[in-house]
Amino acid sequence: MNDKDISRRGFFKYTLLEIVKGVKGASSAFRGESKKRFLRPPGAVEETLFLSLCKACDECIKACPALCIRGADSEGLTKIGTPIIIPSEAPCVICSDLSCIKVCEYGALKPVEDVRHIKMGIPVVDNSRCLNYQKEEIVCQECYLLCPFKDEAIHMKDYEGPEIDRDICAGCGICEYVCGKVIGSPAIVVEGNF
Repeated sequence: MNDKDISRRGFFKYTLLEIVKGVKGASSAFRGESKKRFLRPPGAVEETLFLSLCKACDECIKACPALCIRGADSEGLTKIGTPIIIPSEAPCVICSDLSCIKVCEYGALKPVEDVRHIKMGIPVVDNSRCLNYQKEEIVCQECYLLCPFKDEAIHMKDYEGPEIDRDICAGCGICEYVCGKVIGSPAIVVEGNF
């Protein structure tokens, strides 16, 4: 193959990807999905202040042991390079030392006294999609079993399905991630807390 063939292939690949993104975006808008389907790392200050303080230095991204923090790219989610977490791809595991906060020199991520004070997002449960509410009598407890605050932030209501206490929930996205692995399109989604 010569360079001309490769660049033509690259052009067609790029064009196809852009078309797919457009269709996906239109389909999301049609279904009423939020455009802000990302979270900020633990300890993030209010969004306007966060955007003014964050220098997109990548230190929190490098420090994350779970590799869940990434820099926003050209998808139009937010300011390019700022740290985001896409819960459906890699949720925050609320690591024991909160290393992302420790390395933030600009004050965009503030220390928290107790991990129960972390508020990254707001969970929304669609009972019509949850396996526990289906007539097949399927019992799924994956969101409950993997929640870092099991029996505090999430409870199973007589095996009917999850009940989430938003005051305690950190909005880490683990429930969304695991639910998506079980049923494809998750019954629990975590919306950004901004």
